[in-house]
Amino acid sequence: MSCNKCKERCDDPTNPECPNYVAPDNNDPCAGVETTNSDFIMYQSLLPGTTQDTLIQFYHDCMWGKAITLHAIQDSAEYHWIIGTNHYYSRDVTFQIGFEFVNQEIPLTLIINRSPNLACYPEDIGADTTIKSVMPKNSCEASIWGKYYGAWMSNPSDSFVLEIISETTEYPHCSNSFLIGFNPSDPDTCFASENIVLDNFIKLDGTATYCYGPMGWALLDSTMTQINIEYSINENSSSFLPRIYNTFRGHRLS
Repeated sequence: MSCNKCKERCDDPTNPECPNYVAPDNNDPCAGVETTNSDFIMYQSLLPGTTQDTLIQFYHDCMWGKAITLHAIQDSAEYHWIIGTNHYYSRDVTFQIGFEFVNQEIPLTLIINRSPNLACYPEDIGADTTIKSVMPKNSCEASIWGKYYGAWMSNPSDSFVLEIISETTEYPHCSNSFLIGFNPSDPDTCFASENIVLDNFIKLDGTATYCYGPMGWALLDSTMTQINIEYSINENSSSFLPRIYNTFRGHRLS
C-alpha cells in the first residue's frame, strides 16, 4: 500500500506540493535563498525497511520497536545529530527505540552548519540547532484509538460516528481492533486482525469479510484531533465483492 497520499493538507506558499504555492520571482536574486534552518521531520516505518511508501510522519509519540527516520529539511549542510549517547553526521538518520524506553521522553538534537548567503541574509551566522523529543509507547496506547464524528466526503451532510477500539487481550501488543460504525447503515462491530499500528496511523487489511470487511487506512493530523480515513466496505455482507470506496473526515469525540 502506498502511503505517499497519507499526508496532511498543506498551506505553505513556498512548498510546490501545496495548492497555494507561489512560484519565486526569477528576477529576485534572493528568490529561493533560505536562512540556515535546522528543523527536521520525523517519520516512522510501517514495515521493515524505510522506503518512501512505508513512512508515516509523526510529531511526538511513536511506537517502540519500529524504525524511526529523521530527515533534515535543509540540504547542502553539515549535520550533527545527537540521539542519546549516539552521534550521527548524515542528513537522514534511522534507528529504533527499545521497550525499556517506553513512556520516557527522548531528546533529539540536530545541529546544522553551512555557508550562509550574507547578501540576502546578513544576520545569518550559518549555524542553527533544533531540539525535539519523542515518547515511545506500546500499540495499546496509540493515539489512533478513539471515537470520531464526521462524514463521507461523497455525502458531507450525512454525519455519523465511528470507532476504532484496541483489542487488549495480548497487551501490550494491540495489533487487533474492533471497528464500529464504518458502515453507518449497519451497527455491527467488526473484528480486524493483524493491523499495522503506529501512534497516529492504522492500516486495516485483516478484517473478517463476514462483517462488511472494511479495509484501508486511518491517519490523525498533527493535533491528534482530526482524522482522515480512506477505506472500502463490502456492498453486501454476504460477498467480499463488489466494494464501496469512501473517504471519511471527522474529529475526535473521545
